[in-house]
Amino acid sequence: MAKILIIEPFYGGSHKQLLDTFLEQFHPAEYDLFTLTAKKWHWRSRIGALYFSETIPQDHHYRALFTSSVLNLAELIGLRPDLAQCRKIVYFHENQLNYPVREIKERDCQYGLNQIMTCLSADQIVFNSRYNMTSFLDNIKSFLNIAPDLKLKNLREKLEPRCEVLYFPIPFHMIPKRIFTKNDKPLHLIWPHRWEHDKNPQFLVNTLLELNKRQVDFRVSILGERTQSIPECFENIGELLKEKLVNFGYLGKDEYYRALLDGDVVISTAGHEFYGVAM
Repeated sequence: MAKILIIEPFYGGSHKQLLDTFLEQFHPAEYDLFTLTAKKWHWRSRIGALYFSETIPQDHHYRALFTSSVLNLAELIGLRPDLAQCRKIVYFHENQLNYPVREIKERDCQYGLNQIMTCLSADQIVFNSRYNMTSFLDNIKSFLNIAPDLKLKNLREKLEPRCEVLYFPIPFHMIPKRIFTKNDKPLHLIWPHRWEHDKNPQFLVNTLLELNKRQVDFRVSILGERTQSIPECFENIGELLKEKLVNFGYLGKDEYYRALLDGDVVISTAGHEFYGVAM
C-alpha cells in the first residue's frame, strides 16, 4: 500500500506542474494522489478539507502527507484524526497575509487564518521563495491584530523553526532553446500572467497605450490563463493596438514556447507574486 498521501485542492497551473515534476521521481505504487480541478480556488479552500475527508480511504498505511496551502490542513486533521500520525508537509505557492485587494473592506481574512491554522497543524512548512516565507512570517502579528479583543502571542516563534525554502523546480531541459539571429522586427514584449486583478492588467494596458501614443515600435503577446471573465481593460485592447497585438489569450504548450522564443522581453505588472513561474 502507498506510504505517501498527496492532496491538491487546486490541481492546475503551477500547482499541477510542481506535483507532476515531483512525482516523476516516484513509483506510482509509492503514493496516492487526491485532487480537485483548478476552478474557483476560494471554494476549493473553503470546502476542500470536507471533500477530501470523505474521499481519502480509512484503511491506509500513510506515513507522510503532502499538500499545498490551499487546503485547510487543520480542518482535515480534525475531520480525519487518523491522518494526524503522518508527517505533514505543506507547500506555499503564495500566501494570503499580504494579498492585494481593491478595497480593504473586501479582505476575507478567513483565507489568511486558514493558512496560519494549516501551518500550526504541519510538521514542515515549505515556501517557494525566501520572500514568500519572510512576508508570511513578518505579517502574522499584524494580520491577527485585525481580530477585536484578542492578542495572540508567539505564533511566529512557533512556526519559524518549521519553515524552509524549496525553490520551484523547472525542467529547463524540456524547454526549446532560442537561436539568436539578427532581425528587423520590432521589440516583442511578453506578458504571461493570469488575468486577475492581483497581476494588475490595467497597469499593463495603460503602459502599452502610452507606448503606442508615443509611437514606440513594439509588438506584444498578452498570454496567460483567464479564470473567469475577461478583465474590462482587455475588452478593446485588440482594436487599440491592432497589429501590435501578436497573441492574446491562453496558448497550448507548443504555441506558448514558440511565443516565448520569439519574444525579446518578459514583463510583469504583478502586485502579488512570490516566485512567478511564468517569469
